[in-house]
Amino acid sequence: GPALEYRVGRVDADGCAGQGERHVSSESRSSEAVAAAFVQRLGLTHRQVVALMGAHVLGRATRENSGYKGKWVPDNDRFTNRYFVDLLHTPWIKRAEEDAEFGRRTTWGKFNDDRMFAEEEIMLQTDVDLAFQTTGGYFCTRVGGAYRPATSCPNATHAFAPHVRDFALDQEAWFDEFATAWAKLTSMTNATLECVTPECETPRVPEERGETAGTRRGVEAFLVLALAPLLLLTYLLQYM
Repeated sequence: GPALEYRVGRVDADGCAGQGERHVSSESRSSEAVAAAFVQRLGLTHRQVVALMGAHVLGRATRENSGYKGKWVPDNDRFTNRYFVDLLHTPWIKRAEEDAEFGRRTTWGKFNDDRMFAEEEIMLQTDVDLAFQTTGGYFCTRVGGAYRPATSCPNATHAFAPHVRDFALDQEAWFDEFATAWAKLTSMTNATLECVTPECETPRVPEERGETAGTRRGVEAFLVLALAPLLLLTYLLQYM
């Protein structure tokens, strides 16, 4: 995986008064809600948002924490671009369940040739809507894999979609963009944070354009990548 800039200096708080609440009872949202939370509110670019969503390649969702259950990819302990590859090329079928604590939970389940769901792998609505048009009058129930006119959702045309395709084709481009997005996200709201090693700085990549980034690495500090999906999901649950 990429080397990540890690800045320290935030002061731990004794409480969270005035900091909003985690809306864990909310369903996973559409691309419009993702844009409102991350692009408009936090100032990230569409490409940076897609890069951060790729952190779903690590870890898994647990029913007791969110009402969702499953992992996004089979090898969920490796930081690769498989999240993007599987999102585009694996068949996913929409399904909904009722959770006693969290209410209705909609996921997109991976299935095999016998149309049986594979229990382990899932995509959330937030994931699927990065690449496919599933809302706005489209009553489709399938994404990814071979296109089937009767059931498949069309490819999305919004600003997130091209970057999903870019990162599925080029893992190094995703690494570069993720490092930039990570540095930007984790240093927000505090200009006094300092790197833990000398010359710790992430070179910035071009914003909003689909071109592949060149050599933009050389970061000195590393962070345990398992924290990335946790941080991203915290923002999703708090602002969506």
